[in-house]
Amino acid sequence: MEMHPVTSTRIHAVGHDGKALFIQFRTKQGAPGPTYRYDSAGAEHHEALRGSESPGRYFEFAVNKVHAGELVGG
Repeated sequence: MEMHPVTSTRIHAVGHDGKALFIQFRTKQGAPGPTYRYDSAGAEHHEALRGSESPGRYFEFAVNKVHAGELVGG
């Protein structure tokens, strides 16, 4: 699955494998950090995160408050 970088201080990259949304966050130092999988988040969230002016804000309100994430890497 391909991860797509986004412009965000909180999120490094996002991807979707047809089943789940993957989000790689940034560390406090700005480096790529842990990756979480959101099984119930559809591909529309992947596209919205990639096109958002504020991916971190979109994540907080449309993904984090609605879908449970599981740490899968990092």
